[in-house]
Amino acid sequence: MLKSIRKSLVTLFFFALIIGVDASHVPGGNISYENVGPNTFVITLTVFEDCGTAFYSNLPESIDVSNDCGIPFPSTIQLPNIVFQDEVSQLCITSLPLSECNGGSL
Repeated sequence: MLKSIRKSLVTLFFFALIIGVDASHVPGGNISYENVGPNTFVITLTVFEDCGTAFYSNLPESIDVSNDCGIPFPSTIQLPNIVFQDEVSQLCITSLPLSECNGGSL
């Protein structure tokens, strides 16, 4: 039993070395809401992305919402996409023009 498990793990390890794996994800984000009137809310989705691997889109973002109060509303809401870029970097000021956010490779 132990021998077959070890053999499977070794096979999986070598298989993983052969196949290249790439990933792209959102490193961070925040969803907030503000009650601005009776049954009226402003919902804000803030997404933090890496300039080098970010997947900018002009399309609205969808979020699923629900409540326990019995108030009917759509279960999926489309939030408009407003792009605001603010570079937060550990680069020296003189190297900022060479950052990925500015089209460079740093």
